[in-house]
Amino acid sequence: MRINQYSLQKSKGFGNAFKKFKILFFLLAVFTFAAQETKAQAGGKKAAPATISKDMLITLDASAPLATQYVFDISGLGFTNQEEATSFFNRYRDNLVAFTVDYPSKKVTVELHTKYAPASWSLAEWNGHFKKKASNYQAIK
Repeated sequence: MRINQYSLQKSKGFGNAFKKFKILFFLLAVFTFAAQETKAQAGGKKAAPATISKDMLITLDASAPLATQYVFDISGLGFTNQEEATSFFNRYRDNLVAFTVDYPSKKVTVELHTKYAPASWSLAEWNGHFKKKASNYQAIK
């Protein structure tokens, strides 16, 4: 009988350990999900609106405060695929701006590298930068 009682106690112990493991796993999953949500909300600020003309002039929305990310629609520019659009905007980038193309949604996000621009730059200066670059962009396209 002792062996059976020992076996019974051991199996209860294993079941108890398994319950604790399941609870620990569940709590870990919940905390991981909560941490990802918090990070996404803190770091995933919505990009401000911008436009790009057929002449390749990017204009940041002047009705909102200066942001570090802007998004604009490229559906009217005639790109035929992700590679073509990405190639174009990779040539468009410089030390002040970088682009991320989302071809399926026909959107491009432009990130302003404000740390490399003069600290006094406002929306007007950023739009001026894009205006100066527009003639180069037209030649690239």
